[in-house]
Amino acid sequence: MYKLLTLFLIFANTVVFGQQKIKEFVLHNVIRISSISPDSTNYDDLLAIGNSIGNAQIVMLGEQDHGDAATFLAKTRLIKYLHEKKGFNILAFESDFFGLNEGWNDLNKSKPQIDSFLKNNILSLWAYCDACNDLFYNYIPLTRKSDVPIIVTGFDNQTVYSYSRKHLVEKLDSVFRELELPITKATDYQSTVLVQLETLVTKFGYQRPTNDFFYKCGNTLKIIKEQVNDKLPSENFWSVVIENLISFNEEELYVNKKDKWQVETIRDRQMGLNLKWIFQSKYPNQKIIVWAANNHVASYSDKKYTSMRHFLSSDTSLNDKIYSIGFTSYKGEGGRLWEKKFTIGKPKANSLESWMNNSFEYAFVDFTTYNKTFPKSNEEFDMRGWRYWTFKKKWNRMFDGIFFIQEMYPCKDNKTAAYIGLQQVGLKE
Repeated sequence: MYKLLTLFLIFANTVVFGQQKIKEFVLHNVIRISSISPDSTNYDDLLAIGNSIGNAQIVMLGEQDHGDAATFLAKTRLIKYLHEKKGFNILAFESDFFGLNEGWNDLNKSKPQIDSFLKNNILSLWAYCDACNDLFYNYIPLTRKSDVPIIVTGFDNQTVYSYSRKHLVEKLDSVFRELELPITKATDYQSTVLVQLETLVTKFGYQRPTNDFFYKCGNTLKIIKEQVNDKLPSENFWSVVIENLISFNEEELYVNKKDKWQVETIRDRQMGLNLKWIFQSKYPNQKIIVWAANNHVASYSDKKYTSMRHFLSSDTSLNDKIYSIGFTSYKGEGGRLWEKKFTIGKPKANSLESWMNNSFEYAFVDFTTYNKTFPKSNEEFDMRGWRYWTFKKKWNRMFDGIFFIQEMYPCKDNKTAAYIGLQQVGLKE
């Protein structure tokens, strides 16, 4: 009788814990992080994060918004730790797939060349943020002198940054002619086909084309894809470039239809395919750090939107190779470069942010132990998942870990005069 009662109590406690006690898990397993300063090179406080990452080969680092300076500092320190102590050498940005692959390959890797290239081919909200200076313009160039330098790459299908605008159509034309694609023999190849591609890649910054342009460009790209597929395998770089143009053209069509979440899903799907290509084809079996927004690195799917991480995780051969870290904050100030700043309100009562010890400036919690112990737990809880909006979701199923920052603050412009790259006007997050 005593044994039966003991088993019942254990079972009952397990059920309650699994369903309602994730708060208790967080409170008892939160790890204090001592600093987010990139200059803090004693990484003892990051060992818990390293142990949680384990043997994962793709570590995803999110952010609530593209103006979060404190998060960028934290990510920089994590990148240094992962590079120096965990063997990660590929740094993949949510920026131009073509430019950050072909352009980086072509680049003379001197510091002035790297500085200029990063400023012109990575999202300007990062490239011109003071909190990214140490990573972009000090650490990345400095690693070129090491035995294992950081290699920069990108996975965004928005192939519209400086290198792409200058070189993409010209290089595609050269590849098409070398492959002797039938379309290059068409009478309107120069006047129509190349002009369509040029219009798409230059992001039509001053006047947006009508839907008719995207339909026609889509038909052209379909023909190009069919002809390229006859000549090249699907994993060939140029085949992937064509897929990026197709998905970019498709999402721009949905922009005109004002279907935001369909746009994001198209983009996230292609970004997932690009990351998969980077991991499996370009840099096979190397360790990759991913820099992107929270919503892209969360494993999320509903009727409206499916995230990049969710697409990747659907490949069972990849799922256990990924460790995703979301970022959240308790209070502070938000706002992107060149936009009006605003106060971040306090979080909801009984949200993850409110659970964190208020003596912690920075903290980390790993969800993987909880998820393995209680695989059937379906508990939802409040957290600021993306931007500073609070949602009640199964966040422990979307992120493997959460990095907490007590007080957020925005970037400062690292130029003497405000700059907004016209080539990036209208780019999505």
